[in-house]
Amino acid sequence: MLGGQDSPEEGHTTDSGTFKGESVQFVARRVIVKFDTGPDTDSATVESLCDHVMSQFDGGASMLREPGSTGRMLVEIPDGESVPTWSNNLSRLEGVLWAEPDVLDRAQVVPNDAEYSNQWSPATVRSEAAWDLETGASNVVIGIIDSGICMSTGGALNHEDLNDSGRIILGTDFVDGGTPRDMNMHGTHVVGIAAAPGNTGDGIAGMNWNSPVYICRTLDANGSGGSADFADAVEEITDFAVAAGKKAVINYSAGGGDNNTKRDACDYASSRGMLLVAATGNDNGGSVISPALHLTIITRQSPQYQTLALRSATITTFFYIVSAMNPARLINSAVVPD
Repeated sequence: MLGGQDSPEEGHTTDSGTFKGESVQFVARRVIVKFDTGPDTDSATVESLCDHVMSQFDGGASMLREPGSTGRMLVEIPDGESVPTWSNNLSRLEGVLWAEPDVLDRAQVVPNDAEYSNQWSPATVRSEAAWDLETGASNVVIGIIDSGICMSTGGALNHEDLNDSGRIILGTDFVDGGTPRDMNMHGTHVVGIAAAPGNTGDGIAGMNWNSPVYICRTLDANGSGGSADFADAVEEITDFAVAAGKKAVINYSAGGGDNNTKRDACDYASSRGMLLVAATGNDNGGSVISPALHLTIITRQSPQYQTLALRSATITTFFYIVSAMNPARLINSAVVPD
């Protein structure tokens, strides 16, 4: 259930504060509440827990998203109230495992326009040799959690490289509802790198030409998104793959601060045999961002252009945590047309 969202042009309203001794950025007024429930918990118990949470407020609060099978609820607290304070307060309620701010993630790739002759990345990762063996299996789903995909205002796929409605599955737009139309270009760029069909005589060639592609939108027009939306998107793509008897490789070229919600999402995908790939951050320094820091997923870092060297200040962190490095700067890919 979606509600209280900003318009596509405005993006998320953000805030910052201190939670459990650490400075965090988060989506304004949002608190994620995790109940001590399971798939077999009856609906009356879940409804009672939700009512108990909402009864803590005198007014001005709303339930943006009710709990699913994983027992996670998204609450919008009253305007002007403190998200860290309410997170701590709701954590103490009976039946609540934890409550926390909806930590903010940001996109980690800068897009550019496309033609295969200008694509240096396939040669760098030797993709042509890989294409001799496989160009995309039907029993694998490519999951893209990002800012969406290029679409017309009427909801039709309208990019020449990414318009196969029989292959591209439009999942949930967790930002604004409806279909996952890209308002930022980042998502379309990522989908193009991962899945634009090759050997067609025009446009670009993505890495996988044939596997089905499942799109969820969690990043707004500014490239920002909440951890609750990320987790729900991971669960949606994972559940789709399980139901279809497929395996999913889920890409998230974004990240930010860490929280329980992201850890749970990584465990949810991994425990069901899915592979989650996430960006570590492209600043060539500092800490690895979340969800990439969790070892149940493949983490990746963008080398600066074609250089594989890491600054000495970060080499210890990355040697222990980064599973792979991939070209991700000045990459030609699909972009939203004017």
